[in-house]
Amino acid sequence: MDSLLFPVAAGEGGRTALPRQAFTDIGLKAIPWIQKVEALSRPRLNFLNEAFFYRFFGFVIFGITAVLSIPLWLTNFVPAIAIALMALGLLMKDGLAVIAGSILGVAWSIFLFFFYIALLLAAIHHTMAFFAN
Repeated sequence: MDSLLFPVAAGEGGRTALPRQAFTDIGLKAIPWIQKVEALSRPRLNFLNEAFFYRFFGFVIFGITAVLSIPLWLTNFVPAIAIALMALGLLMKDGLAVIAGSILGVAWSIFLFFFYIALLLAAIHHTMAFFAN
């Protein structure tokens, strides 16, 4: 069979085939984008390549993955981009990309935290108003 198998959904237990040509097409379309990103990336802020900063940014990535694991609509894209940017920066030794990814991920995490707090407070307020009448 000239295809790869992937699970459809965890609860269904079924499997579906995805043609190998689809992966080839995606890879070929991605090459120009990867070349553009590689052209922008270069070694910058070399002091961020020390072991301490690798551990620190690993901790930051761990924190961002907590936000990434929230199964709500439109909450995963920004943390995934932030982690990808940080990974690219760590691989290419581009400290600017690592810092940009960190700022993006932490800012999004803070935004979501306050958004969910406001959502919770609004739900409590409306629930109390409903039962007060």
